[in-house]
Parts: sequence; structure tokens; C-alpha cells
Amino acid sequence: MRQLRTANIPAFDDFRRDELQAVEALLVSENYPKGTTIFEEGDTGCFMVFITSGRVEITKTDQDEGEQLLATIRRGAILGEMSLFDSSPRSATARAAEHVDVLLLTEAAFLKLGTRSPRVALKLVNSFMRTISLRLRMTSAHLTDRLKYGHQGEPAKHVGSPDIY
Repeated sequence: MRQLRTANIPAFDDFRRDELQAVEALLVSENYPKGTTIFEEGDTGCFMVFITSGRVEITKTDQDEGEQLLATIRRGAILGEMSLFDSSPRSATARAAEHVDVLLLTEAAFLKLGTRSPRVALKLVNSFMRTISLRLRMTSAHLTDRLKYGHQGEPAKHVGSPDIY
């Protein structure tokens, strides 16, 4: 039996093989050499990615302090998922910290999945919402620490897995 490209991506842990195949039919494989920008803060987003190998640095530009590293994410993580749900500009920049292989899901493909397999699309949305919720909890913990300890304070406590980014 052929290995699915979505193997080892936690977002798909609860998916049956036929559901994975429905999603995989719409995914596009891409790779980015080290230093390549996957997407830029402020850009309009129309795709999200599932990282299948490598590391991606997520940065945000601050007018006072310049580019700030927010997180380094690894194989199995997802990024850019908010672009499938709103038309807001990208909130951060994603750049390959080393050679990165990803699976792209475009907004158009996601909508096609919703038409073809609404149950699978809903399952995928639920998976995204779990990730977004965990990230929000981590951000809240970090903000609480900054308010408690100040800008140079102790590092934020991690809520859930530190690899959710």
C-alpha cells in the first residue's frame, strides 16, 4: 500500500485513509531552498501549507526593533491556515530556515473539498481550529508573562505542545 504524503502530519491524525485520499487529491507539493520566503507579512494569502520536512522561521516586523523571530516550526506543522478563512493580510512572514518540503492547500482547493466532501472539509476545519486555539493559548501565556515580568522577563510558559507552530 502506497505511503500517503500526509503521513506524520498531526492535523490528519483522526482521518481515515479514504478521507486522506480526498484531501491529498487537492494538495500540491512544493519545496523551498534555505532562505526562501514562503509568504510575506502583509501579503494577501490564498494558500496554507503542511510542512513535510525541514524547518520554517516565522517572523514579524516591528518598526522599532525590526524583524523579530516568533517561532521556528518543523515537520508536521501547519501554517497560513487563517488565509483560508479571511481575506486579511498575512500576519507574519514564513521563511525556510533550511530546505523545506510542503504540501500546499489553496483556497480554491479547500472550497472544492467542501463541495465534494463536506464531512472531510469540516473535519479539516476542526483540526485547524484546534491548532489556532492552542496557538492562542500560547500567545495568551506569553502576553501574561510579559505583563507580569516586563519586556525582558522570563520566557512564556508553553500551553500544549511547543511544536504547534
